[in-house]
Amino acid sequence: MARLTPFGSGLKITYRVRVRSHTPTVTIGLPVYNNADWLRAAVSSVLAQTFSDWELILCDDGSTDGSALIANTFDDPRVHVLTGPHLGLSAQLNRIANLARGRYLARMDADDVLHPERIERQISFLAKHADVDLVGCSLVVIRGWDPVGIRTFPTEHEAIVRNPLSGVRLAHATALARVEWFLAHPYNESNNGAEDWELWFSALQDSRFANIADPLYFYREYDSFSLRKYVRVKRHTARLICREGPAMTNLLRTGACAFRQYFNIAAYVAAGVSGLTQWLIASRSRTLDESERSFFAGVLGSVPAALPRQSRLPAFASCGD
Repeated sequence: MARLTPFGSGLKITYRVRVRSHTPTVTIGLPVYNNADWLRAAVSSVLAQTFSDWELILCDDGSTDGSALIANTFDDPRVHVLTGPHLGLSAQLNRIANLARGRYLARMDADDVLHPERIERQISFLAKHADVDLVGCSLVVIRGWDPVGIRTFPTEHEAIVRNPLSGVRLAHATALARVEWFLAHPYNESNNGAEDWELWFSALQDSRFANIADPLYFYREYDSFSLRKYVRVKRHTARLICREGPAMTNLLRTGACAFRQYFNIAAYVAAGVSGLTQWLIASRSRTLDESERSFFAGVLGSVPAALPRQSRLPAFASCGD
């Protein structure tokens, strides 16, 4: 273990260093905070990528559930584990960008699963489109290991950013960009609720975005939903809209967009009281038909991973592609 001091903060962190002379093409950044139930599947999906010239920087943000222990069980020289005190998601994302050795940097969350072709497809896209700074993709919503919904996003920049105060149409966790783009657009480390919204707002003037239409990311929305976190994020977002909106549009529209965040809070609180939270989450995506479910279950089955602790779901590691 090597001892490093991050950004002059005086805080000691531990970094499991894998010394290699080869510089990878892409760095995959994986911030982790109390994701022990799903972390093994997330890392396994990185190991299963068809594009193999990567490094994984896994930043454990002071987890208390054994996530760091799980992270250190992966015996692959491309996997680097960074542990330390709880500093928040934005700080960990900046740390990953500063440590990245690849030409590209890909985001992912610790409770999600990558499609095996995600990294290959996104790198190929950016290589062919020099005018695009960052590319995302559509995603499949999963509940446990069951694919249940699909969320698609527009592919062209103009459509993605058409109504930024209503949300840039790009899923933050699916983003892949050149490392220098992330370094030029650092996260505000005091914002740990709407860090993606602030990132998009800060980059709108000098960046072009794109999405790959195919779903290359499995998003665990049901299992990770927390009403307390949802309320916190929406409040952060509303304040950010009020601060940045007047420079983008008129005060009336700014107020309307901020009000919508509070309306969403009220809707989810009411749904929680009436037992309709799962229905409200489902309404955010298109429901998969049986053939689509079968297809995406096969893709998930191609990712060898252990089930989460205390899970009563059947294993999918033996399913065919």
